[in-house]
Amino acid sequence: MQDYGLSYAASDLLVDSHGRWYFVDCNPAGQYRWLENELPDLGITQALAQLLAGDSERPRRNGLTAAA
Repeated sequence: MQDYGLSYAASDLLVDSHGRWYFVDCNPAGQYRWLENELPDLGITQALAQLLAGDSERPRRNGLTAAA
């Protein structure tokens, strides 16, 4: 995402019947609420709000850091 200057993007991935992962696309205006509805502990909305508010530190959750 850094190469494209993005702070947020929703990525589409597919997994085939052999367990191989494939990257489909990276959408800078992608939807995420469906995922947060299924897994509310992800805190995606909170992390995006922190980025938009200009917090000095990038949001962290479960050892992951939001992209620059």
